[in-house]
Amino acid sequence: MAFQSGPEAAEVVERASTIESAIESMSAGLAIYDRDDRLVECNEAYRRMYPEVRHLLRPGVSHEEILRAYYPGAPVTLVEGRSVEHTSASGCDGGSSISLQPTASFLAGSG
Repeated sequence: MAFQSGPEAAEVVERASTIESAIESMSAGLAIYDRDDRLVECNEAYRRMYPEVRHLLRPGVSHEEILRAYYPGAPVTLVEGRSVEHTSASGCDGGSSISLQPTASFLAGSG
């Protein structure tokens, strides 16, 4: 992946900053995880919802590590459990996608 420079790079940075500001200004807690189930970003509202694991709410920490800290006595099936949902993609390649859904509901909510 090539890095951009000049006006294009400035536009990318400006868009990213706008998105980051919008996420941070939300009153609802929001956490974004990547395909490897690692935290990409979360807003302050989300951090306030889970003060017990606030120290773990940083980019790169796995969803499993956060769940294990939040639910220290939880059965393995709660922490490792996932339901797989197969959906047709409407993208231009006509492929399909698999969505991994957490079984624990603490990942979404409003403050």
